[in-house]
Amino acid sequence: MDWDNKKNFFQILRENEKILETAPISIRNDREIALMTAKINPKGLKYISKKLQDDEEVIMEGIRRYGPALEFASERLKANRDIVLRAVQSDGEALKYAILELKSDKEIIWNGILSNSICFRYIPKNMQLDKEFIIEILSKYRVHMEEYLKSNKKLSNKHLVDIIKNSGLLKNVVPHKIRNEQLMLEVIKTYPYIYGEIGQPYKRSYIINKTAVEEDGFNYLFLPKEYRENKDFIIDVIFHNKGSIRGDILDYIPVNLKEEIINKVLGIIDRIVKEKKLLFSLNKNFKGLEEIQSLKNILELYGINYKELLDNCLVFNKKIN
Repeated sequence: MDWDNKKNFFQILRENEKILETAPISIRNDREIALMTAKINPKGLKYISKKLQDDEEVIMEGIRRYGPALEFASERLKANRDIVLRAVQSDGEALKYAILELKSDKEIIWNGILSNSICFRYIPKNMQLDKEFIIEILSKYRVHMEEYLKSNKKLSNKHLVDIIKNSGLLKNVVPHKIRNEQLMLEVIKTYPYIYGEIGQPYKRSYIINKTAVEEDGFNYLFLPKEYRENKDFIIDVIFHNKGSIRGDILDYIPVNLKEEIINKVLGIIDRIVKEKKLLFSLNKNFKGLEEIQSLKNILELYGINYKELLDNCLVFNKKIN
């Protein structure tokens, strides 16, 4: 390699920064070459001398074009707020190479996320847990929710649900972006109406399907066919939440299933009453066949004293509470 032929050298450098790795010390310590490297291939700053990696003008020129070139700056410059800010404005990934103190700088974080949401991966945990700050960011830059969720798999589901709720992102983004089943479950408990929008992989989950219909019987209409026709699943939903009865699902199931399921449910109620194991409270919205409008009528039809059953349930609830 003719190191004196700078035109040829720069042409190679433009395509392959590693040419500097084997260059003589005189080349790697040449400030003019360092500045040109910063302009045409900032990744080459990795191979310039330590002295030039501490040159503010050289590093600033490099990060202006390629923010993560901050990696090659001296420790002194990585602690320089102006340089770090300029680096993340170029590419948020540059936050990875800043000192810890500057990683917690809100203005730097804002600028980093604006340029590249991957910046979320490098925000310190104390800032990730600052709900007001994160909600403020996500409310303004909604498209970054997916990266935030991806970057915070270890945060509690409750924390993430609060972020989702207060940033106003649920309707527009979350149902399509959540990749964590437990988080999806928490979101459905809070916002059951999103069930119709979630992806098919989640609709293969028994617990998610059960929770969605328990929270809102209308979600039965969005269940996969194998769940809509599963009698045991429907009965499981009706006796949800430690035994309380939820009957509104019967408003949506096919007539050919409805009578059989009601008979099974009434059989369970009858057995519980006879055994005096009243482990449930009554939901007054429980519905029967189309011609029977209330649980009271259904129970009386089967010779069960509705008032006695209700009174016993109330007494039992008082005991356990």
